[in-house]
Amino acid sequence: MRRHIILGFLFVFVFSFILGSLPSAVLADNKGTVVRDPNGTFLSVKFTVTSSAHSTGTVYRTTGLKIWIGPYYAFFDQAYLTSKGFYSSSTTDTVDFTASEIALRSGASVQQIRAAADDFNNGINLGAQIKILQNGVVMATIEEKEQVAPVFNQYGLGAYIAAAETRWGYAYDPVGASRTLTIQIEGQGSTTPAGSKAPGTVHKNMSGSVSLFASPADGWKFAQWVDVTGGIVQFSTNPNTSVYMDKDKTIRAVFIPNTAPPDGKKEYLTVVPCTYTLFEGEYKRFSAFHHKADGSSQEVTNSSEWSVSNSNIARLSAITKGELWGLKKGFVILKAQYKGMEATADVTVIPEPVPPPPNYAPKADFTISNPSPVEGEKVTLIDTSTHEGKKHGESIVSWEWNIEKIGSASEQNAEATWNEVGTYKITLRVEDQDGDSDSCTKSVVVGPALPAAVITTSADHIIIGREIHIDGDESTAAMGRDIKWDEMEWKFYNPNNALAYEYTGRYPLGKGTSEEKDLTNSVLNKTGNWKITLKVKDTNDNESEITERIIYIHPDNPPVADFWLASEAIRYSYQGYDLTVRDLSTAGTPDASLGDEIYERTWTLYYDANNDGNAQGSGDEVIRPGDKDKAAEIIQASINDSRPVIRFNKTGRYQLELAVKEHYEAWGEINEGLSDNTDNKTLADKNIMVINLAPTVAFDIKKKTPVDVLLAFKGTDCEPGFICTRRMA
Repeated sequence: MRRHIILGFLFVFVFSFILGSLPSAVLADNKGTVVRDPNGTFLSVKFTVTSSAHSTGTVYRTTGLKIWIGPYYAFFDQAYLTSKGFYSSSTTDTVDFTASEIALRSGASVQQIRAAADDFNNGINLGAQIKILQNGVVMATIEEKEQVAPVFNQYGLGAYIAAAETRWGYAYDPVGASRTLTIQIEGQGSTTPAGSKAPGTVHKNMSGSVSLFASPADGWKFAQWVDVTGGIVQFSTNPNTSVYMDKDKTIRAVFIPNTAPPDGKKEYLTVVPCTYTLFEGEYKRFSAFHHKADGSSQEVTNSSEWSVSNSNIARLSAITKGELWGLKKGFVILKAQYKGMEATADVTVIPEPVPPPPNYAPKADFTISNPSPVEGEKVTLIDTSTHEGKKHGESIVSWEWNIEKIGSASEQNAEATWNEVGTYKITLRVEDQDGDSDSCTKSVVVGPALPAAVITTSADHIIIGREIHIDGDESTAAMGRDIKWDEMEWKFYNPNNALAYEYTGRYPLGKGTSEEKDLTNSVLNKTGNWKITLKVKDTNDNESEITERIIYIHPDNPPVADFWLASEAIRYSYQGYDLTVRDLSTAGTPDASLGDEIYERTWTLYYDANNDGNAQGSGDEVIRPGDKDKAAEIIQASINDSRPVIRFNKTGRYQLELAVKEHYEAWGEINEGLSDNTDNKTLADKNIMVINLAPTVAFDIKKKTPVDVLLAFKGTDCEPGFICTRRMA
């Protein structure tokens, strides 16, 4: 925007005349109007009407009292408000008439409140209290007492509350119904605006006239009022005048020097302003005034001839008289000539200064780490405000948080925690180094902190029929609330995903009761994957999400009996030879990891006494642990010895067998499990051949001849039970 510098003669005063703005309101000079709020709210008008008989002691029946909202004479614009009948007598009768919404029709932007009575040939006395309300708030109260009489008795029509121009009413101005008056002073003097309404009139468009008073300074006199709003229009030479404020206006008061005529002349010419500073590329219109001998003056700008001392520095407009354009830096003398008289003005042209950088306002904004938190959850408020003037050195210097139910904070980023369910507003106001500010408001919806359901099991894998404990004791509630233990909702789904069992309470399979074992075996009666779900509720009846857990039910597999031994052995009599058996039995998979264990190993050795190839035939010998004086002896440290030792007393064929038993602990008891034996083990893996060692003969001759020597011995290089041999030369 370009700016003018007026040295000593042009001053600018800006007055903002608020012709009315909600929610404040004032009575108009003419007892006014009722205007709809442009923001969409409506005025509520309440009449409390007290009536009495026109003729004391006589009762008159009125068919109704009617209240209208509408222009005084424009019947087609009336908005019928209400009607209510009552009796009037020497005693008063009070009736309330209320309009919660004033519906304005076309052309009815300004409304008057009127009343009429229909009582045939007689009027009634009315005392009315009018209350003007906006959104339930009383804005003003008007007390009036008038007589309401029929206008046309023959028709029984109602009259207005008051005759002529005296009306009940109320002036209520819309938001934004304000006019800005800017007053410029050319020359030396002062002006005083008188106000926005008095003594002017409030019109339909809520405008008003403003009185203006001009006072010249010493040595100066008032010349004219000029409206420069949309051009330059002289509208008054009277220092005391008024301007009609139907829009924003700029008015200039022109003062000229009140000096003696030059050279003692009775008439002279002046140029206003006589001194001016003009920017390059801008223009200024100068005025010429003819001062007459009688002391009066007349503007002769358009009748004068104008010239400039240096047209390279400033030039005159070819269209508008007195208009001078600045071209480049320098000084010129502007001259006006009129009827042989001339006057000059000193004009300095200067370069237009570099405009300051634009002043931007910050833009407030922020993000919420979780716009839908729960009670007790910490929320982080992260400032994301921006400043368009950052490239010009502007920046945000302060942050002000207003957090509902919590308070305020001045950090750039803030935190908030609400402990109650509800919707809370957060407002961030930011301000830059120039004091420009902006605000942003957002809301968070805080929901209840739900309880957490937790399923606890003593095991996730069990063998069918074995012990397991299931509960929800580790479930928790938030904000100091408790779990409703007796209202836990359990569901068990079998391996076919069919609902097999439902239970409401804390322990779905019981706890510490005699029937717990039976209930567990009854419910978890199939092998496979079982799904268990749980939903809990707290003391505020907030329900948790459904949690689930998988339980794996395995079949009960028998143990596996097995062992390994050498297929050949020698008798104990040879250097105390023993055969150690390696047990390979297991409790099964996954049974061994789920609590099954072998607790008894029974070893039985059969001796083929009759050497018929069948060690378990008739006449053969059966050898058990602890037996003495038999073909062999089984040395077993316990009934569950997994590495028994066999001592052979006789050569021949032997067959070893093993039987195993398992047990498990459940429900506080040791229970017998399944068993297995080596009956199906191949004979080659169960038979032992006990042999004699052949004698060794050695002799010597004169010439030593290499011979093979076979040595039999026991040692760590041999598999247990094997006879190791080595041939030596």
